[in-house]
Amino acid sequence: MKSSILNDLYDRFYSEGFSYQDVTSSHWRSCGWHKVHRDTNGEFKLEGGGFGDFQSRTPHNFLRGFGVRIELRKLAKTYACDNNLLRIGEEVARAQGRLFSFDCLKQVLSLSQLLSVLQASESSRSREGGRLTSLGIKRVCVIGDGYGYLGSFLKAVDPGVEVTSVNLGRGLFFDVYYTLLANPQARLGLVGEIASAPSESTDFIFLPAENYSLLSQMAQDLVLNVASMQEMNISVVRNYMDYIRPKQLSDNVLFYCCNRKEKKLPAGEIVRFTDYGWLKADKIYFDEPCPWYREFPVGLIPRYLPFDGIHLHRFVSLAPGTSARFSELKQVDLE
Repeated sequence: MKSSILNDLYDRFYSEGFSYQDVTSSHWRSCGWHKVHRDTNGEFKLEGGGFGDFQSRTPHNFLRGFGVRIELRKLAKTYACDNNLLRIGEEVARAQGRLFSFDCLKQVLSLSQLLSVLQASESSRSREGGRLTSLGIKRVCVIGDGYGYLGSFLKAVDPGVEVTSVNLGRGLFFDVYYTLLANPQARLGLVGEIASAPSESTDFIFLPAENYSLLSQMAQDLVLNVASMQEMNISVVRNYMDYIRPKQLSDNVLFYCCNRKEKKLPAGEIVRFTDYGWLKADKIYFDEPCPWYREFPVGLIPRYLPFDGIHLHRFVSLAPGTSARFSELKQVDLE
């Protein structure tokens, strides 16, 4: 099953006949890149860029990253990160054969704050279950993971959750590959052209974004997107928002979104956080500039480099309903 999923994704998204679909924005057509080669023994060799700061855990990189790791520890302390979550985050990076980086830390900080907010509510607490399942969160969806880190981290924090990962097919291959490195015994499922219930319980479900409409048939308790909706066409973002919304008042879908306040895609489209498709009825837990998404440490002797633009993060309980269609938007700039 595991090797067949990689083979299926490789044949579909890395074959000579591959072509981009409309869901792929100009950003992913011109900026991010993925290369996968299958050798004569059937082993896959991966290279990629533009979707995370992956550095292999080689002795050379480990020594060069010593100063950055000290800075990351300081950042974790600055933002009151749960020490147990930080330890788990470092273990997941190690299992994936990568250095623990800011790209990893931002995911750990995000979950630390979400859990802090949810656990502050007495009505949400339970004496049984893991860190997420005790809060009634059993199905978690990650949109646009990159190297399968966030999904693997969530599973390591609470083995009881089922993780669905949605990504463009070429990137989804990387998510599956690195998820398997961190979870070699995991039960995996791949969604095809239709959303069908797995024949047995699964740990990870993978959905190519080329079929992202199927997400509307896959109910979730918590959905997370960190710095990838800003790379999508606004019409696709608003579709995602509609697909993940609960279908009835009795359902509760939590959504954490951390993305650029505004970004111009290579083709000229302006993607604004406020245009994503929020509803007035959404219950907001917090909504603010993301404090740790302003700058990041790099270099042998660490220095901080700023991110391009302001990043906002919002945590909400989504209300049932449908946001306005893309054609109805008034704040779209094209050049």
